[in-house]
Formats: sequence, structure tokens, C-alpha cells
Amino acid sequence: MSARCAIVTDAAADLTSAYVEKAGGLQVLGFPYVIDGKSCLACVGDTMSGFYGAMRSGAVSVTSSISPGAYVDCFTEHVRNGDEVVYFGLAAALSGSFSSAGLAKEMVCAEQPDARVHLVDTRRASVAQGALVAEAVRMRDEGASAADIASWALGARDATIGHFTLDTLEHLRRGGRISDVAAAAGSMLDIRPMLTFTAVGELTLNGVVRGRKRSIKALADNASGAPQDALLFVGYADCEDDVCLLEEMIASKRADLRMERCEIGPVIGTHVGPGMLAVAYTESGK
Repeated sequence: MSARCAIVTDAAADLTSAYVEKAGGLQVLGFPYVIDGKSCLACVGDTMSGFYGAMRSGAVSVTSSISPGAYVDCFTEHVRNGDEVVYFGLAAALSGSFSSAGLAKEMVCAEQPDARVHLVDTRRASVAQGALVAEAVRMRDEGASAADIASWALGARDATIGHFTLDTLEHLRRGGRISDVAAAAGSMLDIRPMLTFTAVGELTLNGVVRGRKRSIKALADNASGAPQDALLFVGYADCEDDVCLLEEMIASKRADLRMERCEIGPVIGTHVGPGMLAVAYTESGK
């Protein structure tokens, strides 16, 4: 009898509690952050209005890394249950958590040499990370092994498309990604950045547009590139009216697409602030 495949990811994937429950057997690790000096853990199903309300009022949020100990506990439990593990982590280029997962794997395998723990640096974040995880869940449900899923994912991550736009450049300025002058100029000109991922998983500027509605239209155009009948993940950060408009624009272009709406959690929200919108899908199926 083959071992069960346990798929694990982290809260940076911004998957909804409804999706995680429906997926069955998908574990989502909490992700630590600190807001205004208070230590918190980002988890599936968090209510985000308070977090973004605090940010709008000037609260400072800082993310941390998942500890090696948290990974050891997770991997050990699955191994003892006879599972093989595939962990889909937030891009290593964006967080030190993936390094912690690697250290934890070494510790677990040293204690239990028969352990099978596969680590996948998704090179993605937020709903793009979630889109890759969702395809892995589908493969698992169709009988794919942990080793097959892990091998597939190394190619599929490059074929997982994610596009983002922000309502303001202020949070990029605070994080040192752009200068004070550029942020001020962008604000005066109503510039909205369009972002995507590099080959190694860093965020990169993919263009700029003038005005919020044009940036939403640009995202809808990006989503139009999804494969036929694809599952499209749509992310939003405290901007429900805008995400509704985005979904309407997408549906008018591609009625075949299934959309999974996800609220952007603290891990990503810390760095982009309220008003972020995102679309993501994977072009690589089983």
C-alpha cells in the first residue's frame, strides 16, 4: 500500500478557510508577524478588516519567518502517521522561512531516515502560491504520489502566472523598494504599478498605468490569458468594491473561467498595504 500524500503550505498562500476545508487534508502553517509591537500569527480564516484598518491609521506591521521548530513538529507528525510530505513554501527570495523548512527537513530525516519530505520553493506568493497548491491538491486527489507532485511542481512553478496592482506606492516606499521622490511623484500623477514575479520569485515592476480603474482593467486583461476552464485565483486587500468590479470585467471577457476569491492576509498585506488586487493561475496541469 502506497503512503498517503500530505500537502502542506503556509498562510502566505492566502487560501480561504472554505477552500482549505474543501481540499481535505491540506495543512496551512501559521505565519508570524508583529503589528504595533504585538506578536500575532497569520492563519487561515483570519478576519482582515481590523488589520487593514490599523494600517490605514498608520500602524506598522513586520513579518517574521516560520521557525524551524514549527516545521519539525509538522513534518514529524505526518511522518509518524505514515505520510509522505510535499511542502509548498513562500518564495525563498521573499522570506527566510524556506531555509527554516530545509533545516527542519534535515533534522527530521536524521531522526527518521525513512522519512520522505519534499520541499518546493514555489517562487511565488499570495494567490499565485495558492494556485500552485490548488493544482497539487487536484493531482493528489487523482492519485499522484508525493514524489510525482514534487517533481511536477518544479516545472509548474515557472508556469504559474501572477499579476498584482496596488492602490498606493506608499507601502513600497516604506519597505525601501522605491524612493520618497518616486512615491510622491506617483501619488501626484495617480500612477498605479503593475507587478509580477521574476524567475527566482522576486516581485518586479511589469508596467504602470494611470488611475485605479485602468489598473483593474489591466488585471482583467492579464487574467484573459488563463487556459480554457482554468481555476483563477483573485486576491484583494480590503477593497471589496474593486474586487467585484475586477471579477465582472474578467467574466465579461472569459465566462469559462472559475474564480476563487481570496482575501490577502497579513503576510503579504504587510508589504503592499490595503488596496492590493491580484490574479493568478497555473498553465501547467498534470
